[in-house]
Amino acid sequence: MDGITSLSVASPLSRRKMLIGAWVAPAPHMKQYNNKNLITDKSYRLLRESGINCIYALYEKFPEYSTSAFQALDYCEKYGIRYLVRDKNCELGSVDLDTPYFRKYIRHPACAGVLFADEPGIEQFPMIRDAWAKFREKTKDKTFFLNLLPVYAQNEQFLRGAAAWQFGRPRGTKEQYKHYIEEYLSVVQPEYISYDYYPMEGEFPNITSDHFWQLSYIRKKTLEGGIPFYCFIQCCTWDRDLVRNPIGSEIVWQVSSALLYGCKGIQYFTFLNPYEEALEGAQFYGNLMDNNGNATEKLSVVKNINVHLNGFGADMLEGEHLGIMGDAASLWNIPPEDMLSSCGALEGVEKPCIAGCFRSEGGFMYYVMNPSLVDTAEARLSFREKVSGKVIRREKTERFCDNTFRAQVAPGEGILVRIYDDKGILK
Repeated sequence: MDGITSLSVASPLSRRKMLIGAWVAPAPHMKQYNNKNLITDKSYRLLRESGINCIYALYEKFPEYSTSAFQALDYCEKYGIRYLVRDKNCELGSVDLDTPYFRKYIRHPACAGVLFADEPGIEQFPMIRDAWAKFREKTKDKTFFLNLLPVYAQNEQFLRGAAAWQFGRPRGTKEQYKHYIEEYLSVVQPEYISYDYYPMEGEFPNITSDHFWQLSYIRKKTLEGGIPFYCFIQCCTWDRDLVRNPIGSEIVWQVSSALLYGCKGIQYFTFLNPYEEALEGAQFYGNLMDNNGNATEKLSVVKNINVHLNGFGADMLEGEHLGIMGDAASLWNIPPEDMLSSCGALEGVEKPCIAGCFRSEGGFMYYVMNPSLVDTAEARLSFREKVSGKVIRREKTERFCDNTFRAQVAPGEGILVRIYDDKGILK
């Protein structure tokens, strides 16, 4: 696994694979939780079989759990998985990169980098900038990872970080969120943006109204900065009075909507449910691995999604996102400024489907999504001329040659359509 500053993974054919990450990594035994040790060959074999290619540490933090962390790194190396380390001397409030264990783990073949902070606020941005610079002095090919707040966080959290949440306070404003992201970009000058946004609230099939606004805004700012973005996918609930435990089609829907907007990496929340949250009253349900180290039904859902992602991930990484097509976009609160009337040879995307449009060195491609959580839909694309192309869906690739394209698409599902020229070359 070649080390690269982005979290995408170099394949044996030198084509990058899309980041497919997950939080939390299998945990070590901890006295305070009396939990089972899950840093085992079985756990990491399940990870490999699921198609997840990067796992994020939480509990096996250096230096207290150095032995466990190195075991996790070794299992990751065995199964071709990348691993984000937690280090108490490489996080907000403490940066010491001259420790013997840092020098050892940062050179480990499976080490993707260090998870430095989760959901920081504007006040922490100068500290993050300085720590990132120190990290780059030590390594050029590992990731300095941090994850940002969503638009629905409280205004005080945008200023001081996630821990500033207060019960009963309203959600923040889009204006303050824009200020938060703009400050992050200008102060930190990051190499990417990772953020979380969990849209499955209330009763099925309700989806939060600003989900596509969030994607649109992050897409806009990262395109301006010439950097990729990664997002987290809600697989669970932590408060059943507010957010629901998503079913399979809802997980698929979130992944499809992220790809529709050119997201370069998918991250699942959660692989293993955090232990301390249960003690604090949170109601976590819906993890991909249970506390005994067994795969849940959710993991089979994610495995199928990941087969799909691995079928075209390199294509998506190469593509420049141009915009969205489809009359149905207005039904889903997709910002009008993102809309295209045509793209390449594509002239129309009929309701109820929508398409994300991309350009790469090879030409144009379209990620076509059924945005319904309830109904199967027929995707109908019309081209200004007869075209030849390939369609990638899960592990299957099919070819077509026509001035129209039609396919049945399950609720939340997406498919990739790439176009060839008359010599059989992608265009």
